[in-house]
Amino acid sequence: MNYTKNELPRYKLSGLNLNKINIEIGALQQVISFYEDYLERKGPYEYVSMRLMKLYGQLSEYMIAREMHLEDRKTIL
Repeated sequence: MNYTKNELPRYKLSGLNLNKINIEIGALQQVISFYEDYLERKGPYEYVSMRLMKLYGQLSEYMIAREMHLEDRKTIL
């Protein structure tokens, strides 16, 4: 599936302050860790699995945005 720049969050997120991006990444990692631990303790649960998929998607967008932000800084310097 092909997306335009306006359709992917990474392009908007890469314009954020690097500290904000890092904070969001850290927060998402903590929530993901909580849900993974929950699944280990309680067993499979569809809602939690779906939530994890969404969180992993958000995390990946923030991580890509962080790399884009760093690349932009390198080209400016």
